[in-house]
Amino acid sequence: MSECSLQFENVCKVFGEGTNARTVVKNVSFSVKDGEFFSILGPSGCGKTTLLRMISGLERPSTGIVKIDGQVMNHVHPHMRDVHMVFQKYALFPHLNVFDNVAFGLRMQKVAEKEIKERSFKMLEMVRLAQYADRPIQKLSGGEQQRVALVRALVNEPEILLLDEPLGALDQKLREQMQSELTTIQKALKTTFIFVTHDQNEALTLSDRIAIMNKGTVEQIGTPTEVYENPSTPFVAQFVGAGNMFKGKVLEEVQGQTANLFRVETEGFGILTAKTHEENGHRPKPGDQCQILLRPEKIRIRVTGPDSNQANINSFKGSLLERIYSGPTTHIKLQINDKLPPLMAMVANQTAQKMPQLKLNEKYFAVWDATDCTILKEGTT
Repeated sequence: MSECSLQFENVCKVFGEGTNARTVVKNVSFSVKDGEFFSILGPSGCGKTTLLRMISGLERPSTGIVKIDGQVMNHVHPHMRDVHMVFQKYALFPHLNVFDNVAFGLRMQKVAEKEIKERSFKMLEMVRLAQYADRPIQKLSGGEQQRVALVRALVNEPEILLLDEPLGALDQKLREQMQSELTTIQKALKTTFIFVTHDQNEALTLSDRIAIMNKGTVEQIGTPTEVYENPSTPFVAQFVGAGNMFKGKVLEEVQGQTANLFRVETEGFGILTAKTHEENGHRPKPGDQCQILLRPEKIRIRVTGPDSNQANINSFKGSLLERIYSGPTTHIKLQINDKLPPLMAMVANQTAQKMPQLKLNEKYFAVWDATDCTILKEGTT
């Protein structure tokens, strides 16, 4: 068995011909490890569902190679692939009860009835639905139906389980509950999950690794921490989480104890000190155009500015435009420059409650460490 459940090698997918040709997947290469929870994240129309359809066999690559367990799958029919899919709209059989829905695939394979019963009940017990085995599908809640759809696919013991935005139809509470269910089941069975979503929080919560797609290409692949803390492009920086972005020009490297710090002259915000990540293949040079990412939660709001002897600290003074309480956090906007968007900060409520009562239109300082903002190559967002 290959250590990789799935491999894409320079895969392109083109729909239509001639002047009507439209390329929706552009030279994509990546691999998914055996037993990994791998998410494909991107906005609508970026090509992520087309990738999923090429894995399942519902679409064939125009060029390139798709491999499953080391075997080329380009011309293998869907029913010959050890792959099953869970859809957003469940696709359960309304005329069958819970048990018969789960057992359906095994019966199509002509598995012995005793084994069908054992495997089906084992799966239903895993998702705490064994007591509902005789219940009609229509009598289940949305979350319960989603669990039936999940184990109906898993009972066939596929090499890869594909999940096409399976939680999209659930309300927020059920989504969070099903996220926990998915990770528990995946870790218990060690099945390779490939999860397609446009929900950033969902991908960060569930995944071992995430592929970020934009306009048919994969912009970055990494762990949730890597793609959030160390995005490789401006698009990834703004698509995965919220962020303040500053455009500017690199002036010089900062010599000192902390490596990879540079001074950048920004447009409208003066000179900032920020870090760069060489593992992304980006080491800026003086004169380079760049963008700087600053996450809102990295900012500290203060009545007074930092001490002048504090090295590698960035600070702006601005007018308070908004202070919005939102449960765990308080969201703050400071207008630093009238010609540019306000600076967004997010303060944990425990901290916010200890802060002095901030007043609208009063002046306050936004303070953060140079190592908490990241230099990115200039590019589209």
